[in-house]
Amino acid sequence: MYKKITLLTAGLFSYFMGFSQATLKITEIWSGNSKGNNVIADWFEVTNTGSEAWTPAMGDLYFIDDRDEIDYIDDAILINGIAVIKPGESIIAIKDEDATEFRSVWGDVYDITNLQIGTHDGKGLGKGGDVVNLFISTTVPTDNSTRVASAAYPDTEANPGQSYDVTKGAFSVIGEAPYVPVATAVNDEGEAAIASPGNTGSTKPDLQITEIWAGNGEGNDLTGIGLK
Repeated sequence: MYKKITLLTAGLFSYFMGFSQATLKITEIWSGNSKGNNVIADWFEVTNTGSEAWTPAMGDLYFIDDRDEIDYIDDAILINGIAVIKPGESIIAIKDEDATEFRSVWGDVYDITNLQIGTHDGKGLGKGGDVVNLFISTTVPTDNSTRVASAAYPDTEANPGQSYDVTKGAFSVIGEAPYVPVATAVNDEGEAAIASPGNTGSTKPDLQITEIWAGNGEGNDLTGIGLK
């Protein structure tokens, strides 16, 4: 009887653990501008689509790009600065020296107030299409056994400055639901960056006309137009 209860308990524990875990996915990739200087360094977005928060106690975050397989130990790059990724939360990974500029560029047009930015010392993403692989590992990954997500994006030439929405499998379009990508200020060639980093929405107010009073039908109007 004791064994049966123990096995049943263990089975139920494993069952619920399987449905309560951090699930990290690469959900957006911005690989740079097609013409002129990049408005900001390239970056990618990681979203926790699971039911449990990720913390470093589960293993550190690493990534590689340019290929689908790890060829040698120096491929894997550590992502620093993220303490927790809560269910439904998205974070950004970008080169160390570009985090401050990222907030400056995107903070004017998109709500990144509470957005966490992880930093790394890896190389940039290619504009002709690339692959980003994400790992959760307690040691530097040397193979793909700890890979938890992989996302590829196509050549960006025909979609200048647009991020790649991995979930939709298409380049970002300004104003498109549900995360409403926006455009930044333009670079030296008049090209903006178009994306929705962190999926939190534009900083611009959504103003709508909700009521109109056209005045009295005859005679003098009782009041003029007022603004609140």
